[in-house]
Amino acid sequence: MDKQLTADRERVATIAKAEGEAKSIELTTKAKNDALMATAKAEADATKTRADAERYRIDTVQAGLANADSKYFQNQSINAFSELANSPANLVVMPGDVSGDLGQLPVMGKLLGKGAQEKTV
Repeated sequence: MDKQLTADRERVATIAKAEGEAKSIELTTKAKNDALMATAKAEADATKTRADAERYRIDTVQAGLANADSKYFQNQSINAFSELANSPANLVVMPGDVSGDLGQLPVMGKLLGKGAQEKTV
């Protein structure tokens, strides 16, 4: 009878230990899953914030360019050619339809430079 009670106690203890380990594994797994979900949500929020910032930047640039006239773009071309002239590049490839406009750029540069000098005087 004593052996039977001891065996019964050991069986109950083994079952309780197994249930405790199972509960521990369940809680550990839940904690890991919660941490993964929190990390994924934080990354998703960060990605959304970056996308919103990029959309704002694009909208701001588009709004600024909507009010730009042709003189702004001509000035951008002159500045680009000025930087190109100071660069070590010795070959520039351009589309053929732009070559007719190149003759106007020095004249525009002189006009813009003259206008800038008049403003400073």
